[in-house]
Amino acid sequence: MKTAISPTNPFGVDLIHWAYGWELINDNDTVLDYGCFDGKFLNTLRKSKSVDVYGVDKNKDIVDELNQGNVFHIRKALPFPDGAFNVVTMFEVMEHVYDQRYVLSEISRVLKDRGLLIMSVPRRHIFTFLDHGNWKYLFPRVHRYWYTRRHSAEEYRYRYVDNPSGLIGDVDKEKAWHQHFRAAELSDLLTSSGFAVSSVYGYGLFMLPFELIRMLKVPIPRWLERFDTTTFRRAKLLCVARKEAECTAGARRGRDDQPVRADEDRREPAYASAGEQISDAMAQLGRLEASRPRILREMALGQAGAVKRDRDRCAEARSKTFQ
Repeated sequence: MKTAISPTNPFGVDLIHWAYGWELINDNDTVLDYGCFDGKFLNTLRKSKSVDVYGVDKNKDIVDELNQGNVFHIRKALPFPDGAFNVVTMFEVMEHVYDQRYVLSEISRVLKDRGLLIMSVPRRHIFTFLDHGNWKYLFPRVHRYWYTRRHSAEEYRYRYVDNPSGLIGDVDKEKAWHQHFRAAELSDLLTSSGFAVSSVYGYGLFMLPFELIRMLKVPIPRWLERFDTTTFRRAKLLCVARKEAECTAGARRGRDDQPVRADEDRREPAYASAGEQISDAMAQLGRLEASRPRILREMALGQAGAVKRDRDRCAEARSKTFQ
């Protein structure tokens, strides 16, 4: 990741999206955390930096439980004047939102000119099909049975059927899907909403399998999760954008040091199903396995050539020595 995590960062790589946001926020900034949920990020930010922080969330129960004067329940419009904030953070929220362009227009309205938007979303990748956030849509009867057994029928109905906040769990009722984004898809959404995308970084790969393992009450070593977060770039996307009228594709960045062209990201195959995606990945592994003898042979020939060149140089050096 291009932005280093400092030793004083209160989140570290365990919560890398929050850690990344913390690094980009400066003292004296006025910050809005959109979809703040239980307020952990904004409260930690307020304690560790000299900033003015506010939060909003669509879940009224959570906002009422927090009972903080700087956290507000919203249904649609933001209750703030134009240009009120230097920074807006939006961590793991956009994938829950139905009217994404309206939300971005409201964020743009309350941001100052050249104000910063920092967001994270799930990335579309080989393990997307393991997202248990979509089980309630794919297997509604199984999900209802499981949730009712674990909690109660009344709680299931309140949370997933008659939710007063207009949600199915934590997803907008009209959306009814926990979305995963491609890098180009996210960049295009932000650009068309008046933001200049500065950077798009990926992190992690095995996060969804790890979540399923934890659901089975099996502990995962922290070092393994940290290794996954810092080594791979496929599970999540971290995006930084500024409020601006126009954005060129040259402003989009993906990997740490290399620009990622949106047209290259679009060339990723559009899979009809998770099974098709897995089959394609297995086919790629098969092709790699089939080419292994050739690769090994070329490596052996290369090593033999290098040995011969070393012997020739040694013989030449000896002949010059004894002349």
